[in-house]
Amino acid sequence: MSRHKISHKAWLRKKTIESAKSHKDPMPVEEQVLKDERVLKLRQKRLQQEKEIRLAKETKEKQVKEQEEEEQQQWEKKLAQLRIKRDQETKELIIEINKRHKEEEQKQRLEYENDYVSFICKPRGVSVTKRVSQMKQPKGGYVHPKSFICLDLTSGRPLLEPENIPPSIVGTTVDYMTRWLDCKSIEDIFISSFEGASAINEGDKAFDLADSISGVDDKSIIACCRLSAYEAISRTQYRISQGVEEILPDAATINSIRIMISRAQTWREKYGPIVGDGFKVFGGDDTRYIAQGEGDFLTADTLWDFKVSKSDLKTRYTLQVLVYYLMGKHSREAKFEGIKRLGIVNPRLDKVYLKEISKISEEVITQVEKKVIGYGAPYRGWSPEEYRLL
Repeated sequence: MSRHKISHKAWLRKKTIESAKSHKDPMPVEEQVLKDERVLKLRQKRLQQEKEIRLAKETKEKQVKEQEEEEQQQWEKKLAQLRIKRDQETKELIIEINKRHKEEEQKQRLEYENDYVSFICKPRGVSVTKRVSQMKQPKGGYVHPKSFICLDLTSGRPLLEPENIPPSIVGTTVDYMTRWLDCKSIEDIFISSFEGASAINEGDKAFDLADSISGVDDKSIIACCRLSAYEAISRTQYRISQGVEEILPDAATINSIRIMISRAQTWREKYGPIVGDGFKVFGGDDTRYIAQGEGDFLTADTLWDFKVSKSDLKTRYTLQVLVYYLMGKHSREAKFEGIKRLGIVNPRLDKVYLKEISKISEEVITQVEKKVIGYGAPYRGWSPEEYRLL
């Protein structure tokens, strides 16, 4: 066999010729060669198609893989953006929450400091009437009602007929009309009423009512009753249960008020002259329980409280008038220096009650000053921590 390298085509042609010679009925050489060439071409074509299919498949797989990788990258990029956005929003939310907490803490701190400053700079406590009503007194009271001398004003006949307006308004009306008949100015008498009316935006109505008072006629008494309702708003800081226009005393109530005003005039003429009315007493730096109070009348030697209750003298009435006197004495105002008696006048019962201050024991005076008013129990100079525990 030749050592020369031959092509595959030549080799196949040679083998075909040799195979044809070995058969009994050999196919013509030319036909066999053509047949082999056709087979070869078909085989090559099939191989080429398989190669193309394989290449197409590989290309498609590569494209799919690249597309998947691209989508994966896009998703990862989008997820990263979402994470960055979420982290940023979380950070902003935390900053906002911290800011709000800080503002709330500052607000609470400011409110606390304002409360503390108000607590330190202003007298702490309640009014005289409220403190007295809260007190549990010893048996018979600090000042026994029976220790007061009881005197008739005129006939001594009480007025117990039913009335159609609250007793507090009746009492304030009699008090105001008594002061008005004592030639006091409208502005001084009804200043609390004007303040109460202004608080509910009815200041003009209050001034019109005050201008309509000209005596003890029905119209004047009705106007004064309505002004007394405004005074209740100023004193309690709450609206009354009914509108001022709805306060309309009936004939029996007006008559009772007129009789009480007349009796109060008799009291003024008999025990006057009045040297002070509507006087205020204030707790000093060392009073713990009472902030302030407003007494009714002062004459030359007597401090008076004005009542129109249907009941007889009570322990809280006697304690109240004593507290007014003691706080007045502690104020060191000259008008309290000459006071030697405590008095309570009740024109409804037509009675006057008097008590010599010199007959009240020093022990009772000390107990009232310490336990009721709070002298000797200083509260200034406390720390914020001590204030917080109150």
